[in-house]
Amino acid sequence: MAIYLNEKLKQFRKARDLTQEQVADIFNVSPQTVSRWETGTNCPDIEMLPALADFFEVTTDDLLGVDIAKKEERIIEILNEQSDAMANDSVDSQIKILRQGLQEFPNHYALLYRLAGALWGKAWELKEAGNKDGIKRYAEEAIKIFEQVISVYAYDGNRYSSMPILEQKYGYNYATVHYGAIHGTACAYKYFLNDTEKAVEWANKLPTLNNTREFVLSTILEDEKKPAVKYDFTKEYEQLKSVVAELEKYVKK
Repeated sequence: MAIYLNEKLKQFRKARDLTQEQVADIFNVSPQTVSRWETGTNCPDIEMLPALADFFEVTTDDLLGVDIAKKEERIIEILNEQSDAMANDSVDSQIKILRQGLQEFPNHYALLYRLAGALWGKAWELKEAGNKDGIKRYAEEAIKIFEQVISVYAYDGNRYSSMPILEQKYGYNYATVHYGAIHGTACAYKYFLNDTEKAVEWANKLPTLNNTREFVLSTILEDEKKPAVKYDFTKEYEQLKSVVAELEKYVKK
């Protein structure tokens, strides 16, 4: 449970409106020690846990994040069920699993994000079948949920970092969820609702090419002294150049 301890210590300290220095004085340790506790670099001695729990007026289970661990385990179980349905090409089953999951954990970002993606997939399925009414219904719900994820979690990265295993296993950190939802919204407007203007509006909320992972990696791995980790992004760069050239007229200057 140590992987949750750092988040809980930070949460309880901030709830008391205390600085790391103040907590350090109370427990007779250095501010650097408290900082290492909160970043997860180090953990308090086990003998200190009861005193920390008593000070913050919580149980040691609360301090260790036992409640979060159980919740995260169940959410991962739901996501695995959806992944199994995805492997069997059953979009309807995915949607049903995720809706049921949200009844259990209302407004959880990972379940919302996955549900919006599944609804997007259903809209695409109906587009291929020529079902215009169905396309609009599923696309609009997908957009509504994507926008919910974007707005609710827009400035609260802690909503993502409180479940470290979920982030490690699925890569669901702030950037992937937030920008993925913006991407999904832009594409839904374009492909399903034929609203290019709205699609461009949302696309302009995404980072520029210079701030993408691929661009930065291509820059920092240029060192010829590290051939083992060097990666040639020439192909990706040429593809991106053609896309940028095609879309340049839409992008706000």
